[in-house]
Amino acid sequence: MEHLEHKNCLNCGEKLVGKFCVECGQKADTHRISAKHFLLHDLLHGFWHLDKGIFYTLKQTFTRPGYAALDYISGKRIRFYNVFYLTLITLGLNLLISHFLEQYEPTVELEGDGEIIYNFINNNIKYIILCFIPLFALNGFMIFRRTKLNYAEHMIIGGIALLGCIVAALFFNLLSLALIRFHETKFWSYIDDVENIVHLCFPAWVYFQVTRRKYKIPGFVWRILLFYFLFILELIIAFVLGIIIVNDGNFEGKIYM
Repeated sequence: MEHLEHKNCLNCGEKLVGKFCVECGQKADTHRISAKHFLLHDLLHGFWHLDKGIFYTLKQTFTRPGYAALDYISGKRIRFYNVFYLTLITLGLNLLISHFLEQYEPTVELEGDGEIIYNFINNNIKYIILCFIPLFALNGFMIFRRTKLNYAEHMIIGGIALLGCIVAALFFNLLSLALIRFHETKFWSYIDDVENIVHLCFPAWVYFQVTRRKYKIPGFVWRILLFYFLFILELIIAFVLGIIIVNDGNFEGKIYM
């Protein structure tokens, strides 16, 4: 392999000292690009490190989500894949699989405002779900004051909480697809029940780990209940406002099914 001889970083021009540029972090040992190296090193190496970051982040999300969020906030970030990018990836996969599962679900006839609500949710589901993160962050910032974390840091916690819920939904959707293969759709209702429990409990588990050293159990319990109450209230307000806006201010609040 032919190496490029240089005393300065080829990326930013900084004088090289050691194996990496102190200014931008690029490797000092830069080589010519060849077909063999491109296929066997650059592509596979990049894919492996991407994979490793994703798997590590997913493992941390499901084994110690709150502690992982605190690790990331404290600066231990090199092993983590970007939580928000990973959320977008898993959300996209989830919506794709959910779209496929829709054809096996019973259809419900909607009329009037019910149809408006359904279309609004269906057309904006990605944005609605992603809005959970700033809402989680806002409520966590207001309620769990003893953590002394700012709003942006609470966004990390909210991001991990939502990531766990979305990955769980992806798992249950894949399980539903597997049941379709064996014509066992009768178990779907049980899967939905378990999934709902996971979605309900996971954010509480995240915030319990984050605040474990700040509050005793009774103090945490009433705060997390307030957290959920505010979250539901905010969703209702945002939902009604969204419907009114998209329907040009004409919403009677009646749903027919």
